[in-house]
Amino acid sequence: MKKIFFVVFSLLLYNSCLADNLEEKLFQIQTEMEQIHYTYPETRQSAAFQPLMKKASALTSEYPSRAEPIILHAAIILTNAATENAFAALSSVKKARDLLMKAISIDPVAKQGSAYVTLGT
Repeated sequence: MKKIFFVVFSLLLYNSCLADNLEEKLFQIQTEMEQIHYTYPETRQSAAFQPLMKKASALTSEYPSRAEPIILHAAIILTNAATENAFAALSSVKKARDLLMKAISIDPVAKQGSAYVTLGT
C-alpha cells in the first residue's frame, strides 16, 4: 500500500512540476515578446523576434499536447508579421492561423479561449 501511495504521489508531484515549468517558460517567452514589441524600435523588432519564434517553436515541440505554447507561438508570429512586407506577412498570418486551429483542436478553452479571439482578429 505504501508503494502505491508513493507512486501516485510521485506522479502527481511530477505533473505539478511539469505544469509549473511550462507556465514559467510561457511567462518568460511572453515577457520577452512584450519587451521586444513595446521597447524595441520597429526596425529592430523583426530580427529580435526570430530567435524568440525558435524558442516558442521548441516549447511547442516539448509540449505537443498543450495548447498554450501553440497559442503563444502564433501570437509571436502575428506580432512579427506587422513588421514584415505584405507577402511575408500573408505567409506568417496563414502559419499563425494553422497553429491557432491546432490549439483549438487540442483545448478550445486554453488561455480563456484566446485562440478564438486571436483567430478572429
